[in-house]
Amino acid sequence: TEELLQASPFEVVKAPLVRADQVRPFPDVALAQLLEAARNSSFPRRDEALVLFLLDTGVRVGELIGLRFGDLDLTGRRATVLGKGDKRRLIAYSTTCSRALWRYLKDMPREANEPVWLAAGGKNSRGALTRPARHMVGGIMAPAGTVIGLIAKGRVADAKAGLMSLL
Repeated sequence: TEELLQASPFEVVKAPLVRADQVRPFPDVALAQLLEAARNSSFPRRDEALVLFLLDTGVRVGELIGLRFGDLDLTGRRATVLGKGDKRRLIAYSTTCSRALWRYLKDMPREANEPVWLAAGGKNSRGALTRPARHMVGGIMAPAGTVIGLIAKGRVADAKAGLMSLL
């Protein structure tokens, strides 16, 4: 038999905590500036793919730098990243990001163990981006104002909603 409750069970549920320090999504104008800065850099294909990957996936800069070609599933639009505590996780990225990755990678095929993100000099130097890439990532994003600090700290997960509305 069914009975009606005398009081709502939700009366004892606490309201969610709204903190002032929560990261807000990037405004569309900041995302547009960020992508424009990447497209106008010295390495536009790499930098556009790099920025889209960061924004799409929310990976930390260290995870981005450690990405190897064999970690990418270009047709499935996903990648395996090595995160904190040497834990691997599978992440997905958008069709827009996938197209940017294809444009970047098509001219420089790599072996599975080679880095995705090459430093200046590309194929001949085979230099991978390293920890100083934080400076490079910040440099790409300088025109985007407040975006610089958040991306450099790896705090990009909240940008995904704004990025999707921009693209």
